[in-house]
Amino acid sequence: MTVLAESDDQPKYHPLPQKTDDHHDPRQQQKTDDETSKRARKFMVIFPLLLAMLLAIIAGILVAFSRNPKYHVDDVTLTQFELSPTNNTLYYNLAVNITFPDSKDGIHYDKIRANVMYHGQRLMTKHVQGFYLDQKKNNNVNVLFKGQQLLVLDNGDEKELYESESKDGVYEIDLKLRFKSKLTDFSWELGPGYLESKVACHLKVPLISSQNKVPFVEFERTYCVYKEWQKVSLYY
Repeated sequence: MTVLAESDDQPKYHPLPQKTDDHHDPRQQQKTDDETSKRARKFMVIFPLLLAMLLAIIAGILVAFSRNPKYHVDDVTLTQFELSPTNNTLYYNLAVNITFPDSKDGIHYDKIRANVMYHGQRLMTKHVQGFYLDQKKNNNVNVLFKGQQLLVLDNGDEKELYESESKDGVYEIDLKLRFKSKLTDFSWELGPGYLESKVACHLKVPLISSQNKVPFVEFERTYCVYKEWQKVSLYY
């Protein structure tokens, strides 16, 4: 009997790979879906709250910044306003009563500077002590400007304007305030910063000693213009 030798060309047996299930475990899929749903529900709850808080902060800042405080001068007393014809020195004595208006929030005022000017020329700067203004309360601040200052007037309109005002006994004097303030209720929004504000008051001030020469003139309450604000550092 003839025995055939095994040939290399004969096919060899290879075990078939085991089939695997391409589908995920339904229980694992359900767990993943539940977690995704929970995250979505949390987002739907938290997002409106965050949005409401953000809108409240923005509204608070806009309300605080959009206020236009009505600073005004209630009374002034001018007993001297005389320009020396020899050396162009102006001798003046002016007392001003300034009203810092009430507010819905308490305000800290600090670094208050009051400048009195005559037709663009500064006569004097006074530093006023800071204070805290409580809610819905006014504060009247009295400032006295008394001294002398070299006043340069040209030989044209400026000199004629001074002579005209001297004849009428009423002088146009500008009062400019500059101060730093901070709203207590919104300090958490402003952080450590203060607001630096500028206020301008254009006053028509009668000279008391001239009332015998002209009809009696009373000073009228004058409202000031709130010029601008900017955020500054607490450490200045």
